[in-house]
Amino acid sequence: MQSSPFELILIFLFGGTIIQAVVGDDRSLVNASLVVATVGLMHVLVAWMKIRSERFRKMVEGTPIVMRGGTSGTARRSAARDSTRTTSSPPPARRGS
Repeated sequence: MQSSPFELILIFLFGGTIIQAVVGDDRSLVNASLVVATVGLMHVLVAWMKIRSERFRKMVEGTPIVMRGGTSGTARRSAARDSTRTTSSPPPARRGS
């Protein structure tokens, strides 16, 4: 099973929260548990909202970019645009000034 970037961030957030509870001055297991539970519930809420709303899912997950030959479609379009500029006739010379 592949993890989404959001889930990787969630794992690091859990780890950071737990390490703070273990090595911090407070050492409160209740505080650490509350933070982990809150972050976990937020993850469930976001997952539920992604299922319910197509617009929210697109906002959270973003739009994938397909890479071909090491460049994205945007880079290819930009290169094509640049090549058409170099093959077109040069701009007319300015008179005066």
